[in-house]
Amino acid sequence: MTRSIPAMFVALLLVCGESPAAEIYDYAVDRFEADGNVHGMLDGTPDIVEGFDDGTMGPLFSTIAGTALEADGALHLVSPGTPIAIPGVTPTRFETSAVVSSNWLNALQVGGGDMDFRIVMSAQAIGANDGVNLLVQSSDGDGLYYAGVSIVNFNGDLAARHQPPITPGLAILSHQEVIDFSSGNEQLILEHDSIEGTPITGDIVLELHYDDATASLTATYSLDGGATFAGSFAPLPVETSSGTASFYIASVAHEGECPSGAGIESLKLRGLGKPGQSTLSLRARVGGERLPFGQQRIVVTDDGASGATVLDLQLPDTLAATPKCDPRDGWKAGKAYRYKNYSNALPPGCVAGSGNGVHKYSNHWNGHTRVKLRASMVSLPQVVGPLRVAFYRGTGPVNECDGNVGIANCVVKPGAAKCSFD
Repeated sequence: MTRSIPAMFVALLLVCGESPAAEIYDYAVDRFEADGNVHGMLDGTPDIVEGFDDGTMGPLFSTIAGTALEADGALHLVSPGTPIAIPGVTPTRFETSAVVSSNWLNALQVGGGDMDFRIVMSAQAIGANDGVNLLVQSSDGDGLYYAGVSIVNFNGDLAARHQPPITPGLAILSHQEVIDFSSGNEQLILEHDSIEGTPITGDIVLELHYDDATASLTATYSLDGGATFAGSFAPLPVETSSGTASFYIASVAHEGECPSGAGIESLKLRGLGKPGQSTLSLRARVGGERLPFGQQRIVVTDDGASGATVLDLQLPDTLAATPKCDPRDGWKAGKAYRYKNYSNALPPGCVAGSGNGVHKYSNHWNGHTRVKLRASMVSLPQVVGPLRVAFYRGTGPVNECDGNVGIANCVVKPGAAKCSFD
């Protein structure tokens, strides 16, 4: 049985159910443009321009999920959104606010010729684990297909849980997925370009080119207002039994603890305020995926002293740690991942003191990561407490949702502190 797009979308919401909205977001799209296909010649002059500047939604787009409104000359996709989960496609639930082209006259039609269409967004921050999508929505049999381009900002955990994994931080995705009520959901195509650290010097443009001969889309993007475009992604098929597909613009905000938690069983500090004579001993439980065998970062900050850094320790990657600063330094894998450092220095520079006094580190997995860390002959300041301990995979964080963070209340004495989450 073939279902219409609205019926399939409603069925999706019924399957997923509702949950309380938890995310706060507001993403502004300044303009939508389409050039070619049934709307006119593909000649570089847009045949459809929606500037979202009359303060009233429509007639080109209508809201299909969450909250969308026209204000300040832009389409705002804002919270509260509609909670959705798509097993087999997304690794976690998300909230979305979305608009879709209102009828077939505003749509893409197979056999109608080539087309370029895009959204233009003023440079704006993409929140942690959020994204903005320009998609084509279509149906074929019992399958609801989405294909298009997105700008996202995933933390390390969410990026790693996608298949294939995505580089954490700002990235452009080219993707296609199917929600199929008879044979199941599937991520069909997922490619990405990392743009973390790339200067955004103008408007953000997400663009799709439709090739009518192959009935496929190719994604490109611009970070300088359209002066230059990038992207070398594979084509995305347009799957449609009706011969039409709708334009779809959406914001997404993924749910989940942000950042993930960590339990600080004990954190003992001695010799505080005595340069080169301080010690730190830490025991903690870290949830989520196991902390890696190799590169990771542990940061201790003092909430009572305006977030002042107490210790910032970057453990080296197993491959990068050659040559060793001391022949005895390095990692060993077994039931527990263990790192020892005798030199108080880290490769590749082996600068004296760069090891931040770490002597022993280990993590053991039994459904969560049990961490033990000892640092000595380091210079630690007198603390106020409570202390915040953050664990990052790699060199994180890439955004405020990254890592596992725990807070420990402290009993503080001159030169010493004893902290735990109890």
